[in-house]
Amino acid sequence: MKKRKTGFTLIELLVSISIIAILTVAGLISFSRASKVSRDAKRKADLETVRQAMVQFRANREDPLIGTPGQYPTATGTSKEQFDTIVGELQSKGYLSAGDIKDPRDPDVTYICDTCSSNTFTFKADLEHPSPTVLPVSNP
Repeated sequence: MKKRKTGFTLIELLVSISIIAILTVAGLISFSRASKVSRDAKRKADLETVRQAMVQFRANREDPLIGTPGQYPTATGTSKEQFDTIVGELQSKGYLSAGDIKDPRDPDVTYICDTCSSNTFTFKADLEHPSPTVLPVSNP
């Protein structure tokens, strides 16, 4: 009688390893996409929160007797410095909570104030998905 060896053949091992590798790559790609979408959602939420705080700031500064609209907070410097200064002012006056309004991927990168004056504003952030695009948020 011949004795039969037990175990896996080389082909069976290669097929199993290939299937595991394909599933791993598919999972990593899916995770990468989900991470980008999540970071973009945070960016959109941050800019919308600041936009709402700006509108509330202006509304609270209207002159009810003569109907003169209030003004948005303004700042000088680079577009990044303007945004940081405006957010700091809105936080100090209670229009924004003290949470971080920072880019979720790189906390050293912040959003920018593309156009900031006492009558108008446009904030921008770079989005990652589906491709790098710019998200502008303006006054209503």
